[in-house]
Amino acid sequence: MEIRQLRYLVEIVQNKFNLSVTSQRIHLSQPALSQSIRRMETEYEVELFNRSRGRLISLTAVGESVYQDALDVLDKHDQLMRNMRQAADSMKGRIRIGIPPLVLSVLFTDILAELIASHPKARIEVVEEGAFELRRMLQTEAIDCAIILEPTDLSKMNFEQVLLYHDSLSLFMSKEHPLAGREVVQWSDLKGENFVLFDETYLIHHNVKQKFRSLNMELKIALMSKSWDFLLESVRHSKFLTFLPRPIEQQYNLIDVVQAPLVKPLDWDVVLVYPKKRHYTGLELAVQHKMAEHFQLNKAIL
Repeated sequence: MEIRQLRYLVEIVQNKFNLSVTSQRIHLSQPALSQSIRRMETEYEVELFNRSRGRLISLTAVGESVYQDALDVLDKHDQLMRNMRQAADSMKGRIRIGIPPLVLSVLFTDILAELIASHPKARIEVVEEGAFELRRMLQTEAIDCAIILEPTDLSKMNFEQVLLYHDSLSLFMSKEHPLAGREVVQWSDLKGENFVLFDETYLIHHNVKQKFRSLNMELKIALMSKSWDFLLESVRHSKFLTFLPRPIEQQYNLIDVVQAPLVKPLDWDVVLVYPKKRHYTGLELAVQHKMAEHFQLNKAIL
């Protein structure tokens, strides 16, 4: 059982079993919330809630016991986290974090702000580069950790790798493009199409190229850029296509641009990578933990 599941249980009870209100307060869709609770009940073969006409109305006897225990566990967990934050607040030092600009924009704006705010005595430096340059910087110890995409091609004997976020790449195109009306796009539909892509310093570029090679298809690249917003602007009023992470659609207003999912899309797996060593500074441990915790609590329920 995970901490987030206990939090969901407590939030539901405290919001008088109203899933709609609860989902809004915890920023999770109602179907995902319902699925999480059902999964917990199925896993432990218990009924936590009494239901009427599909609605939660109260706790069962078992549910009441679990709820009381959850309050205690969450209180201790929150106290532990407060203690860790207080310890982190007193830390001094520097940590250099490498992040590709696209990943920074899509996933890391909030958490970096939290890290900086919670470590006022620390110097947190962000290095924005593509995955290949960040990998080189890790190997030469120019940075302390990096957020890059799988596959990292780094030795797991020498580097720790923590999966933070799993998603996929999608096609983005003008709403006037002939493929824009498709519910899903087959890879074979992309024959003869012209693409704008990230340049060779970005792993997305090489993953897309490898996919086309595996299908014995020609990848026609009209232009390349380091800027994801430039790629979107390039497809907005043209027949070009581009590959970008699916979450772009959820976080940005794509006027005149649409996203089309692919059949068997390429994965977009974001990992935290840092060198294995016998001792880590308190600041390094705090950053590693904070990132892992942030994405564990906020990841989508699949």
